[in-house]
This record gives sequence, structure tokens and C-alpha cells, in this order.
Amino acid sequence: MKKITVHSLCVSLCMLCFTACHKDPVNPIIGPADSTSTSTSGSTSTPPGFKIGLSIGNNHELIISEVTGRVLLDTVAAPYTHISAALKTRSSLVDITVINPWYRAFYVTTFRAVNPASWTGAYLSNYKPVIPSVQPANPPVGFDTTLYENFNVAYYNIQEYQSGGIDENKTPSANTIRTIYQNLPQKYSYLCVADLGRYKLHLGKTTNDTVDCSTMDTTVYGNYNTSPYFAFTNTTIYGYTDSTDPASGLQLYTSDPGVGMPPIPQYQYPPKGIQKFVTISNFFYSTRTSYMTYYNCSSNVSHTVVYPDLNAGPTTLGAGSNDLEINLDNTKPTYYSTVWTAPNFFWTLYSSPDSTTLHPLSLLTVQNAKLLEGFDLALMGLNQFQFETVDTFSYQSFLSMACDSLKASKGITNSVSFFRVTN
Repeated sequence: MKKITVHSLCVSLCMLCFTACHKDPVNPIIGPADSTSTSTSGSTSTPPGFKIGLSIGNNHELIISEVTGRVLLDTVAAPYTHISAALKTRSSLVDITVINPWYRAFYVTTFRAVNPASWTGAYLSNYKPVIPSVQPANPPVGFDTTLYENFNVAYYNIQEYQSGGIDENKTPSANTIRTIYQNLPQKYSYLCVADLGRYKLHLGKTTNDTVDCSTMDTTVYGNYNTSPYFAFTNTTIYGYTDSTDPASGLQLYTSDPGVGMPPIPQYQYPPKGIQKFVTISNFFYSTRTSYMTYYNCSSNVSHTVVYPDLNAGPTTLGAGSNDLEINLDNTKPTYYSTVWTAPNFFWTLYSSPDSTTLHPLSLLTVQNAKLLEGFDLALMGLNQFQFETVDTFSYQSFLSMACDSLKASKGITNSVSFFRVTN
């Protein structure tokens, strides 16, 4: 059977699942117009500030405040609303909070000390795309088959995939494997004998092709550099036969051998025929309270992982306090985030690595959110800490990319994410 690896990102992904695309404005909300002020010399000038244009979800509340707490904008959006506003402030950075009421719970996201002038939405878009599921507009009816024959070796781990289609079944016999696909002609299928390091990359020509496997090409395979703290968990590798065509993508490998099977290499891929690879590898700390994810999208598969600092993380400032000091002494990530939870309440707070002291309760309290009226914020506690290094982005440039769905859709090259569950 085709193996599917599910990558779990704990509570933080619950927040990201609400970052779907939103339609362009129907009835834009226009913020306060720019005004003029008179200087001491008597000349007229526009006060400091900047304009924003953000799309937010149906009935979501958007709050923009100065980092000192003064609220500049607070609105609950009508369906499919694009919010345009000229923020009159002398600060170049603001705090942005979005509150999503969903099934009697509140999902809150805050970006601390940001400049959203170039953002198009108040959410993180998917900046780490994997292989899209691309199906023809008018697919033919029925299924096609590929018969792999003349296996002259014993094997125990066969992985087979097809671009833009569905691997439905596999029927092994003594020296043959028959795979059943959907919409096979003019699409690549890939078969990997994972325990032997052999593969066939085949471009379908008819609805029932036969592939001779008496001679197979050799994969590149091996294990990553080790860490004294993190243990390898799994890898999934995808590839594009044409780096300019999203429909050419197909899965190439998963390191999970299956229950009761001997281990197989941590990475394995074909050295020819693939123009762009997407690699996703997961590693756990021994206690399973911390884990990291390595992501790479480029023309090759890296064999070396840069492990994050295991000692990075939050320290509570005083007993019973929600105030935190974040230790980032040995790392400089692109951003870090903390996840705070209470009954029916989930809050992700994004921050710059240049600002390592957090006062979350006072930050959210002073914004005085309409949708959180009557909710006791003192009930929330720290649930998760995360940081991520994304290419060479700074905190501000990362958010300018990730909060713009068009820019984010172009993807990134490399990231290392670290997660720690704190309770």
C-alpha cells in the first residue's frame, strides 16, 4: 500500500487552520482619514502613521494597538470584509490581534511589534507548500495499470507513487508488481525498492504499461547527522519532475517502514529525473515533550540537519505570574511564539527574537476585545513554546511574506521549527 505520513504540529496548527483565503472587498471598512496638524513653525503636515489593507474572516475581530497599549482600531468584520485604514500614530510598529469565534470557542492570534503596511491579510498563509493534489479537469473514466516485472531480487519494502493521480492498490507476486492508477498516460509513476536502494521513474505512455525491472537505477540514501538530544522520527520526500509545473509533483519516499518491518534509510531519493525536492523530516526529544521539524525545498536533498538549541525556552518571572523571559542565548530564530490556553480559549502570540520579555496578560487585557467581554483572561496558562528559523528572513520581512498569500505561495527554501509542550 502507499504510505502516507501525517505530520502533527500540536496546538499551533489548530490556529493555522483558520487562515484560509478571504474574498476581496464587498463593503470595505474605511478607517479614520488622515488629518493634518500644525507645527510650531505654522506649516501644515500629515502626522506620522501608515496605511493598511487587511482581509479578515467573517465575524472576526481585528484590534490594532500601539505597543504601549493605545488602541488605534477595533472592529468586528462583516462577511468578506477588507479593512482599509490610515493609522494615525507616531509609532512605526503596532500590535495586531485577530479573534476568531468558532463553535463556542475563541481562537486568538497576536503579532507583537509589527509593521503591517505591506500585509494583505492578518493571518499566516501557507509558506511551506508540499505536493498539491492536481487532477485533470475532465479525467477519463476507470483506472489504468502499470505492471512492473522481472524483479530478480528479494525485497520487503516497495513504495510506489504517481503524479497527479491516486495509487489504488498493489498486487505483488513472485517477480511482478501490478499497480493500479488513475489517469496514468503522460504522467510519471515512481517505484522505489526502499530496502535495496533501487528505483524506476516511468513516464506513462498507455493505459496499461509494462516496465522491465530486471535493471533498476540506484537511489541516493543514508542517515542524517546525529544529535545528542533529538532522535530521528520520520521523513517524507516529494519531487517535481518539472519545477515550473505544480502538477508534476509526486511523493518519492517515506521512511516509515511499517509495523514489524526492519528499519530503512532516513532519506532516499532518485539522483536523476527530479528538478525540485521537498523534504520534511521530524525529530523528537527523548521525553517526547519537544520536537523539531526540518523543511527543505530546493534542487537537492540536504544530508545535514542544523539542530536547534534545546535549552531555548520560557522562564516564568515570579510564582503565579504569566510574565515570561525567553531564553534565546544560543539561537537567533526568525520568530518565536507562545500558545496560551484556557477552557474554550486558544491564543498564539508571535514575537521578535529581539524582544524576549513577555507580559501576555496585560497585553491582551489592555486591548479590551469586544468578543472576549466577560472572559477571565487570568485563567489562561502557557501550553506551548515554538520558534522557527526561515531562510534568512528577519521577523518583519518574514511576516511581510507570510501575511501576503501571493508572496507566501512562492514558498521558502529552508526552515527548522522547534516545539515544546509546556504542560
